[in-house]
Amino acid sequence: MTFGGNYELNGKQSGIDNVGGDDKYDISMSEASTNIMNNKYYRKAKNSNYGEFVNIYAPYYVKYDYCDINNKCRTIVNRGTSFSAPIVAGVIATIMSENNDVKFIIRLF
Repeated sequence: MTFGGNYELNGKQSGIDNVGGDDKYDISMSEASTNIMNNKYYRKAKNSNYGEFVNIYAPYYVKYDYCDINNKCRTIVNRGTSFSAPIVAGVIATIMSENNDVKFIIRLF
C-alpha cells in the first residue's frame, strides 16, 4: 500500500470556513483539536502553505491569554503557521508511526 499527498495548514476556526478570505475568527488552543479536520468545501484557505487540495487542517488564527512579568494579563489573537505547524507535524508523525505497513511518499517543497 502506498500513501502520498500534500499536507497543508488551513484557516478553519469556530465553525466558519475562511476559504479565500482573510477575516479574523478567534480560536483557542482547546478548540484547535476539534476543528483540525473540518471544512465543508474541501478547499484550502487563502493562506494555506502548499498543495492543490486539502488533506489536513490546523488553525490559522489562534487566541490565547498572556500574562507579563508584572502579572498584567491580556488576550492575544495571532495569525500564522507557528501554532499550526507543530499540530500538523504531530498528526502526520502519529499517522506514519501507527501505519508501519504503509509506504509513505515524502516530498520536500
